[in-house]
Amino acid sequence: MHIAVQQGLQRMGSYDFGDILGQEIDLQLNRMQERFIKQKFDISLTDPLGFQETQKRLDDLRTLIVEKTYDTVVPSADLGENPDYETIIIDEGQRWRVRFPVGSVENPAYLFLINARIKVKADSECPDSSAIETPVRLIKQDVLPRMLRHPFGKSTFINPVGAIVDDKLYIYGDGQMVVQEVYIDYIKQPADIIYGQGHTPATGDTQDSELPDHTHNEIVDMTVRHMSALIQAPNYEQQTLETRQNE
Repeated sequence: MHIAVQQGLQRMGSYDFGDILGQEIDLQLNRMQERFIKQKFDISLTDPLGFQETQKRLDDLRTLIVEKTYDTVVPSADLGENPDYETIIIDEGQRWRVRFPVGSVENPAYLFLINARIKVKADSECPDSSAIETPVRLIKQDVLPRMLRHPFGKSTFINPVGAIVDDKLYIYGDGQMVVQEVYIDYIKQPADIIYGQGHTPATGDTQDSELPDHTHNEIVDMTVRHMSALIQAPNYEQQTLETRQNE
Protein backbone atom coordinates (compact mmCIF):
# COMPACT_ATOMS: atom_id res chain seq x y z
CA MET A 1 0.00 0.00 0.00
CA HIS A 2 2.91 2.35 0.73
CA ILE A 3 4.43 1.68 -2.70
CA ALA A 4 1.06 2.20 -4.38
CA VAL A 5 0.56 5.54 -2.59
CA GLN A 6 4.05 6.71 -3.55
CA GLN A 7 3.50 5.70 -7.17
CA GLY A 8 0.13 7.43 -7.23
CA LEU A 9 1.64 10.70 -6.00
CA GLN A 10 4.57 10.72 -8.46
CA ARG A 11 4.41 11.58 -12.07
CA MET A 12 5.99 8.55 -13.69
CA GLY A 13 9.74 8.70 -13.08
CA SER A 14 9.68 12.25 -11.75
CA TYR A 15 9.86 11.59 -7.97
CA ASP A 16 8.20 14.93 -7.27
CA PHE A 17 7.31 13.96 -3.69
CA GLY A 18 10.12 11.62 -2.74
CA ASP A 19 10.58 13.24 0.67
CA ILE A 20 7.23 12.10 2.15
CA LEU A 21 7.90 10.14 5.35
CA GLY A 22 6.55 6.67 6.02
CA GLN A 23 4.78 8.00 9.11
CA GLU A 24 2.97 10.59 6.99
CA ILE A 25 1.72 7.93 4.58
CA ASP A 26 0.63 5.78 7.53
CA LEU A 27 -1.30 8.72 8.98
CA GLN A 28 -3.20 9.34 5.75
CA LEU A 29 -3.81 5.65 5.07
CA ASN A 30 -5.38 5.31 8.52
CA ARG A 31 -7.52 8.40 7.98
CA MET A 32 -8.80 7.01 4.68
CA GLN A 33 -9.30 3.55 6.17
CA GLU A 34 -11.55 5.13 8.81
CA ARG A 35 -13.40 7.14 6.16
CA PHE A 36 -13.84 4.02 4.02
CA ILE A 37 -15.43 2.13 6.94
CA LYS A 38 -17.80 5.00 7.70
CA GLN A 39 -18.83 5.31 4.05
CA LYS A 40 -19.59 1.61 3.73
CA PHE A 41 -21.48 1.46 7.02
CA ASP A 42 -23.44 4.69 6.87
CA ILE A 43 -26.70 5.55 5.13
CA SER A 44 -26.59 9.10 3.75
CA LEU A 45 -28.75 11.36 1.61
CA THR A 46 -26.40 10.84 -1.33
CA ASP A 47 -26.21 7.07 -0.86
CA PRO A 48 -29.32 5.44 0.64
CA LEU A 49 -28.04 1.85 0.49
CA GLY A 50 -25.83 1.57 3.57
CA PHE A 51 -24.28 -1.49 5.16
CA GLN A 52 -25.23 -4.98 3.90
CA GLU A 53 -27.66 -3.66 1.28
CA THR A 54 -25.34 -5.01 -1.40
CA GLN A 55 -23.09 -8.06 -1.27
CA LYS A 56 -20.03 -5.93 -1.97
CA ARG A 57 -20.75 -3.70 1.01
CA LEU A 58 -21.00 -6.77 3.22
CA ASP A 59 -17.76 -8.19 1.84
CA ASP A 60 -15.99 -4.84 2.25
CA LEU A 61 -16.36 -4.97 6.06
CA ARG A 62 -16.70 -8.69 6.74
CA THR A 63 -13.29 -8.99 8.44
CA LEU A 64 -14.30 -6.36 11.02
CA ILE A 65 -17.57 -8.01 12.12
CA VAL A 66 -17.40 -9.38 15.69
CA GLU A 67 -20.00 -11.42 17.58
CA LYS A 68 -19.99 -11.08 21.37
CA THR A 69 -21.97 -12.71 24.17
CA TYR A 70 -22.51 -11.46 27.72
CA ASP A 71 -23.74 -14.39 29.81
CA THR A 72 -23.15 -13.50 33.48
CA VAL A 73 -25.77 -11.38 35.28
CA VAL A 74 -24.54 -9.49 38.36
CA PRO A 75 -26.77 -7.26 40.53
CA SER A 76 -25.32 -3.74 40.71
CA ALA A 77 -25.17 -3.99 44.51
CA ASP A 78 -22.84 -7.01 44.24
CA LEU A 79 -20.21 -5.43 42.01
CA GLY A 80 -16.68 -5.75 43.30
CA GLU A 81 -13.98 -3.13 43.10
CA ASN A 82 -12.72 -4.28 39.70
CA PRO A 83 -15.58 -5.93 37.83
CA ASP A 84 -14.78 -7.52 34.47
CA TYR A 85 -17.07 -5.39 32.33
CA GLU A 86 -16.10 -7.38 29.23
CA THR A 87 -18.21 -10.35 30.32
CA ILE A 88 -21.00 -9.27 32.67
CA ILE A 89 -24.53 -7.91 32.51
CA ILE A 90 -25.22 -5.49 35.34
CA ASP A 91 -28.74 -5.82 36.74
CA GLU A 92 -30.06 -2.48 38.03
CA GLY A 93 -33.59 -3.69 38.68
CA GLN A 94 -35.59 -3.89 35.44
CA ARG A 95 -32.76 -2.11 33.69
CA TRP A 96 -29.73 -4.00 32.51
CA ARG A 97 -26.52 -2.66 31.05
CA VAL A 98 -23.45 -3.99 29.32
CA ARG A 99 -20.28 -2.18 28.38
CA PHE A 100 -19.06 -2.22 24.80
CA PRO A 101 -15.57 -3.73 24.40
CA VAL A 102 -12.78 -1.20 24.82
CA GLY A 103 -10.09 -3.35 23.25
CA SER A 104 -8.35 -6.66 23.95
CA VAL A 105 -7.35 -9.78 22.03
CA GLU A 106 -10.56 -11.57 22.98
CA ASN A 107 -12.78 -8.48 22.69
CA PRO A 108 -11.66 -6.08 19.94
CA ALA A 109 -12.60 -2.44 20.49
CA TYR A 110 -16.16 -1.48 19.54
CA LEU A 111 -16.76 0.99 16.71
CA PHE A 112 -20.32 0.60 15.32
CA LEU A 113 -23.25 -1.53 16.47
CA ILE A 114 -24.86 -3.78 13.86
CA ASN A 115 -27.54 -5.33 16.07
CA ALA A 116 -28.32 -6.31 19.66
CA ARG A 117 -30.32 -9.28 20.94
CA ILE A 118 -31.14 -10.71 24.35
CA LYS A 119 -32.13 -14.04 25.86
CA VAL A 120 -35.05 -13.21 28.12
CA LYS A 121 -37.74 -14.84 30.27
CA ALA A 122 -41.20 -13.41 30.86
CA ASP A 123 -40.66 -13.39 34.67
CA SER A 124 -38.54 -14.96 37.40
CA GLU A 125 -41.06 -17.77 37.96
CA CYS A 126 -40.76 -19.11 34.41
CA PRO A 127 -38.48 -22.09 33.85
CA ASP A 128 -35.27 -21.50 31.90
CA SER A 129 -36.68 -23.51 29.01
CA SER A 130 -39.21 -20.72 28.41
CA ALA A 131 -36.49 -18.13 27.63
CA ILE A 132 -36.44 -16.79 24.08
CA GLU A 133 -33.98 -14.80 22.00
CA THR A 134 -35.37 -11.52 20.72
CA PRO A 135 -33.91 -8.39 19.09
CA VAL A 136 -33.53 -5.18 21.10
CA ARG A 137 -35.39 -2.15 19.74
CA LEU A 138 -33.01 0.80 20.04
CA ILE A 139 -34.66 4.14 20.86
CA LYS A 140 -33.26 7.67 20.59
CA GLN A 141 -32.58 9.40 23.89
CA ASP A 142 -34.94 12.32 23.25
CA VAL A 143 -37.99 10.05 22.95
CA LEU A 144 -36.93 7.27 25.33
CA PRO A 145 -38.79 8.48 28.49
CA ARG A 146 -42.02 9.00 26.53
CA MET A 147 -41.65 5.67 24.73
CA LEU A 148 -41.19 3.73 27.98
CA ARG A 149 -44.58 5.07 29.17
CA HIS A 150 -46.38 4.60 25.87
CA PRO A 151 -48.91 1.73 26.00
CA PHE A 152 -47.88 0.46 22.55
CA GLY A 153 -44.22 1.52 22.47
CA LYS A 154 -43.02 0.46 25.91
CA SER A 155 -40.59 -2.38 26.52
CA THR A 156 -42.10 -5.87 26.60
CA PHE A 157 -40.92 -9.45 26.89
CA ILE A 158 -41.01 -10.00 23.13
CA ASN A 159 -40.15 -6.44 22.08
CA PRO A 160 -37.59 -5.02 24.56
CA VAL A 161 -36.42 -1.41 24.36
CA GLY A 162 -32.78 -0.41 24.53
CA ALA A 163 -30.62 2.71 24.30
CA ILE A 164 -26.94 3.50 23.84
CA VAL A 165 -25.37 5.91 26.32
CA ASP A 166 -21.63 6.59 26.20
CA ASP A 167 -19.93 3.16 25.94
CA LYS A 168 -22.88 1.23 27.36
CA LEU A 169 -25.99 -0.50 26.05
CA TYR A 170 -29.03 -0.23 28.34
CA ILE A 171 -31.97 -2.64 28.15
CA TYR A 172 -35.23 -1.68 29.85
CA GLY A 173 -37.74 -4.08 31.40
CA ASP A 174 -41.48 -3.98 31.92
CA GLY A 175 -41.46 -4.91 35.61
CA GLN A 176 -41.49 -8.67 35.07
CA MET A 177 -39.02 -9.76 32.39
CA VAL A 178 -35.63 -11.27 33.29
CA VAL A 179 -32.61 -10.87 31.00
CA GLN A 180 -30.25 -13.84 30.99
CA GLU A 181 -27.84 -13.11 28.14
CA VAL A 182 -27.01 -10.24 25.78
CA TYR A 183 -25.63 -10.68 22.27
CA ILE A 184 -24.21 -7.95 20.07
CA ASP A 185 -22.78 -7.93 16.56
CA TYR A 186 -20.53 -4.95 15.91
CA ILE A 187 -17.89 -3.44 13.68
CA LYS A 188 -14.58 -3.43 15.51
CA GLN A 189 -11.99 -0.66 15.49
CA PRO A 190 -9.32 -1.85 13.03
CA ALA A 191 -5.67 -1.83 14.00
CA ASP A 192 -3.68 1.13 12.71
CA ILE A 193 -1.76 0.54 9.51
CA ILE A 194 1.97 0.68 10.31
CA TYR A 195 4.78 0.19 7.82
CA GLY A 196 7.66 -0.49 10.22
CA GLN A 197 10.34 -0.68 7.51
CA GLY A 198 9.17 2.66 6.11
CA HIS A 199 10.00 4.52 9.30
CA THR A 200 13.35 6.06 10.16
CA PRO A 201 14.42 4.58 12.46
CA ALA A 202 12.29 1.43 12.16
CA THR A 203 9.68 1.43 14.92
CA GLY A 204 8.64 -2.20 14.97
CA ASP A 205 6.62 -4.72 13.05
CA THR A 206 4.51 -3.94 10.02
CA GLN A 207 0.71 -3.94 10.44
CA ASP A 208 -1.26 -4.35 7.25
CA SER A 209 -4.85 -3.18 6.88
CA GLU A 210 -7.29 -5.57 8.53
CA LEU A 211 -9.86 -4.92 5.82
CA PRO A 212 -10.18 -7.53 3.04
CA ASP A 213 -7.46 -7.41 0.38
CA HIS A 214 -9.89 -6.33 -2.35
CA THR A 215 -10.50 -3.04 -0.53
CA HIS A 216 -6.84 -2.00 -0.29
CA ASN A 217 -6.70 -0.44 -3.76
CA GLU A 218 -9.79 1.64 -2.95
CA ILE A 219 -8.18 2.90 0.25
CA VAL A 220 -4.96 3.67 -1.63
CA ASP A 221 -6.88 5.62 -4.29
CA MET A 222 -8.69 7.62 -1.59
CA THR A 223 -5.35 8.32 0.10
CA VAL A 224 -3.70 9.48 -3.13
CA ARG A 225 -6.60 11.83 -3.91
CA HIS A 226 -6.56 13.21 -0.39
CA MET A 227 -2.78 13.71 -0.26
CA SER A 228 -2.76 15.23 -3.74
CA ALA A 229 -5.29 17.80 -2.58
CA LEU A 230 -3.23 18.57 0.53
CA ILE A 231 0.05 18.89 -1.39
CA GLN A 232 -1.05 20.55 -4.59
CA ALA A 233 -4.42 22.27 -4.24
CA PRO A 234 -5.85 22.18 -0.71
CA ASN A 235 -9.38 23.51 -0.81
CA TYR A 236 -12.75 22.91 0.75
CA GLU A 237 -14.43 21.75 -2.47
CA GLN A 238 -11.94 18.93 -2.95
CA GLN A 239 -12.43 17.68 0.61
CA THR A 240 -16.22 17.85 0.24
CA LEU A 241 -16.06 15.84 -2.99
CA GLU A 242 -13.95 13.14 -1.33
CA THR A 243 -16.40 12.87 1.55
CA ARG A 244 -19.29 12.26 -0.83
CA GLN A 245 -17.47 9.67 -2.92
CA ASN A 246 -18.48 6.06 -2.47
CA GLU A 247 -17.67 2.90 -4.32
